[in-house]
Amino acid sequence: MLINLDIKGSVRERADGLLELRVWVDGARKSIYGRTEEELLQKFKIMRRRWKKREENKPAEQETLYGWLDKWVRLYKTDSVKPRTLSAIKSCITVHIHAHFENAPLNRLAPLQIEEKLKQIESSRMRKYSYQILNEAYKKALQLKLIKENPFALVDVPRHKERKGTPLTLEEQAQLKAALLGSPFRGYFLFLLYSGCRRCEGLAVRWEDVSFEKRRLFVRGTKTELSSDYIPLFEELAELLQEIKPTEAVGLIFPFAPHQVERAFKELCPNHHIHDLRHTFATNCLESGVELKAVQAWLRHSNIGTTADTYAHATDKFIMQEAEKLKKK
Repeated sequence: MLINLDIKGSVRERADGLLELRVWVDGARKSIYGRTEEELLQKFKIMRRRWKKREENKPAEQETLYGWLDKWVRLYKTDSVKPRTLSAIKSCITVHIHAHFENAPLNRLAPLQIEEKLKQIESSRMRKYSYQILNEAYKKALQLKLIKENPFALVDVPRHKERKGTPLTLEEQAQLKAALLGSPFRGYFLFLLYSGCRRCEGLAVRWEDVSFEKRRLFVRGTKTELSSDYIPLFEELAELLQEIKPTEAVGLIFPFAPHQVERAFKELCPNHHIHDLRHTFATNCLESGVELKAVQAWLRHSNIGTTADTYAHATDKFIMQEAEKLKKK
């Protein structure tokens, strides 16, 4: 160690009388020459200032796409979204984004390249969801000055047309109930049919959420904070829960995994999705003459327009039935 230089190196006197200071910089050996120790020291200080300035101006190590997505999820999503949403984001990143986007530096993605890679995602819904995740992550990277511009700002949002659910007909409902006899999923699927709950809301319901005395059920919303609310314990729903209620009624009522119920329902009802049970509940309500405002409250829609638009087929039928009352007598 050289005195006053604070760096590892060595000094030797050359045959021509010059002093040579040998040091290592960035993995390479550098030499400084001087006639005296003072001259050597001054030259070293000048060189050290140059090294320091070069390091300050050196661009920071570029974040890669995969590394930034992992960091973005950990820092900005883990504590700000619901577990179900967090799981969906992670799944989309792993299954779709990793499969079609290379782990290149963030600033290497160009708009045209992005559009080409998004089109390779077969599902239009997941194509749009992948865009939304990447765009949000890149917006944050831009705020933190990790990139100079967000290439997703120049990319058209992928189109995805939401599929409106198809309610089960009365005949299909009867067939489903018959097929459920003896099935371990009978209580769960009938619960969705009689309550209008979403798939994951049914899986999240606990016995402590049920009040037979007050005739109401607390639904733990899995879509938004506003979707958590009480709904009536309808007659068929109350009878079902009383029927399946165990001696020790605590914890989850239906301890199944999402993929289990999805697969089971597809086997029982191949022409429908599990969410169609929610549509069937709403349609049954509207065709029985229940006011649209009440159905909105039971489905926990924040906007009545959502209810009216989604179940237009049922409301139209009910309106025509009401019109029949105006026939001349």
